[in-house]
Amino acid sequence: MKITFLGVGSAFSKKNASSNLLVESGDIRLLVDCGHSAPASIAEYGEEYGFGLRDITHIFITHLHADHIGGLEEVAFMRRLVYKDH
Repeated sequence: MKITFLGVGSAFSKKNASSNLLVESGDIRLLVDCGHSAPASIAEYGEEYGFGLRDITHIFITHLHADHIGGLEEVAFMRRLVYKDH
């Protein structure tokens, strides 16, 4: 199992991205929270390790504050309209 912090900032952080983390185990890539900075953080991390939004298999939202769900719309649109996932 591998845990990667994609952001460690607060709701107002501009420098450290909002709090999101990625848990990888086997073929599973679980994104815990999906704040507004999550898609950019995944792209940045993924460039180095060879994956992107399409490779996220599960998303767990801890609670419904914007800094924990603000990136869900982009993830959903990318998965549905760009990658054509159903």
